[in-house]
Amino acid sequence: MQGKNKGKHRRSTKKQKNAAELNRLLNAPGSGHVLPRQVLWGDLCLTSFPQELDSESTALMHRWFFDISDALFPPQFCTKFDIIKSIWVNCILADEAYFHSTLAISASYVDFFRRKPAISSKTLHHISQAYALVNIKLSGPFSVSDSAIAAVVSLAIYQQVHHQPATGLLHLHGLYRMIQLRGGIARLMQENRALALKPLRLDVELAMQNGTRTLFRYGEVPVHPVLCDPNISSWQFPRAAPWMPLIMLDLFSFSRLLNEVERRQGLKLDPLDYTETLLSLLYRLVPASPLRQASKASLYRARRAVWRRDIPCDASIYDDVATRVHP
Repeated sequence: MQGKNKGKHRRSTKKQKNAAELNRLLNAPGSGHVLPRQVLWGDLCLTSFPQELDSESTALMHRWFFDISDALFPPQFCTKFDIIKSIWVNCILADEAYFHSTLAISASYVDFFRRKPAISSKTLHHISQAYALVNIKLSGPFSVSDSAIAAVVSLAIYQQVHHQPATGLLHLHGLYRMIQLRGGIARLMQENRALALKPLRLDVELAMQNGTRTLFRYGEVPVHPVLCDPNISSWQFPRAAPWMPLIMLDLFSFSRLLNEVERRQGLKLDPLDYTETLLSLLYRLVPASPLRQASKASLYRARRAVWRRDIPCDASIYDDVATRVHP
């Protein structure tokens, strides 16, 4: 600056403009995106992250968490899921790998609404950092810890956001090995229910996307239709035939419960109970209608992409986890 303004500090408006642009984008009437609830900025703005965040990155993370919470636990059915007190925010604060992968997912989320054809430099930076840190974590003594499982889950979610289910399948196979080394999915469910439900949800979603069988077999999956009435029988549904399988009765029961919850404002479901019931029904439905068998081909394509360095991840890291874990 020259003249009377020389030496004076001028406050930058760049960050304010970026935040205003993000707010306008997410609230635009024609964007097809509906904000379900008011955001209380104090929830995350007063939090100390592993790295310093600018206002735009904080907005991205905050918006992602609240939107995905309402998508997974619909407010018309479930009680409010306190995402700020969840294990996922704790993972962000305690684990740098999960921190970077969450920022990569959040940035990708906004890129999607901006209809950007290419991945932004911010997204690439954070996902590269996440992959590097996950590789370090999996090569250390805590390669099957809760934080390691959560970090790999986040990498699989990132690939889902970018419509790369084959690579997500690669991470799912790694998750399966890690969980087996922890004592199996049933033990993880007992130790950390919220964490265990994430790999199971990924397993079902990838099975439907890839046309494959679920990696976790229904007999070993410790989820139950906890919100379905066990006393329901076919005579209570006029259109139900006597030979109708139990899965159909559970579907009728769950549908009736959701209808009742939507009608009665004071009745809401526990978010994790809702998720567990949904997963239980899906694990029983997916084998009932076999899709194209592409599991080996999908995994092969994912590994080829890694070997060609199309993906910043060393797939062999999952193979090496078992050699460093002592029972």
